[in-house]
Amino acid sequence: MGARERTIMMDIDGETIAIPRKKTRADKAPKQSARSDVECIGMKTFSPSKWQKEALEVIQEHDITFVDSVAGVGKTSVALYYACQQYLADVNKKIVFVRTPAEVGKDRIGFLPGAATTGMDDKLGPHFESTKALLVDFIGKNKMEADEGKRIFFTIPNFALGKTYSDCIYVLDECQLMEPLILKLLLERIGHGTRCIVLGSSGQLYTENNHGRAALKDALKRFFTPEMEKKYDRIGYYKFPLDAIQRADVVKDVIIAYDNE
Repeated sequence: MGARERTIMMDIDGETIAIPRKKTRADKAPKQSARSDVECIGMKTFSPSKWQKEALEVIQEHDITFVDSVAGVGKTSVALYYACQQYLADVNKKIVFVRTPAEVGKDRIGFLPGAATTGMDDKLGPHFESTKALLVDFIGKNKMEADEGKRIFFTIPNFALGKTYSDCIYVLDECQLMEPLILKLLLERIGHGTRCIVLGSSGQLYTENNHGRAALKDALKRFFTPEMEKKYDRIGYYKFPLDAIQRADVVKDVIIAYDNE
């Protein structure tokens, strides 16, 4: 704004006097960063597969959607893509991502020093590294980091007790590694305006005691018939086919070999 635009010219007693113009709300509002479109370029360039589009339709039609599919089909990608769509469309919408920090097999990593928070230098940071990378791809590093802890949350089931998650996209990941009552606890946290996406692969049981961590199989029996017909209108189900795998073709052979055991 030039000097003349910051003043109002008034005629007083035959003299033209420049009176400073008061700032309006428009003047005080921060200018939209030209970088904003660049920041969210991933949302514009991401092209869902035909199976991911089918999954999106199911997610949009239900309050809770269970997605039980093998590794590498893009379950987490499509869930976060949907979450980012809603997050960008509604300034009040939040993203809450939950994953349990289960140890794999008989490996024991022991006590980890540091705070139980999700910064990359904290003990839970690496646990959510791949998820954060996807969000950065979709909405950009600046936006993700600016809203982490404000509108974007990463947490583990231990911290959910007593909470209610309202007005958010609530993603529960790797649910095959949870105990059934822990998944029940997480589903009970759903508040008004929240849509929940439950992700997992019931064939991926990498913990030593698989019998206690079959929450996904347990939930599917409770919410769906043996033919996977839904028992409750508000709760949907989607399963990606083997052909939907986006990793190397040999991964299909690996999955078939182990599933046929």
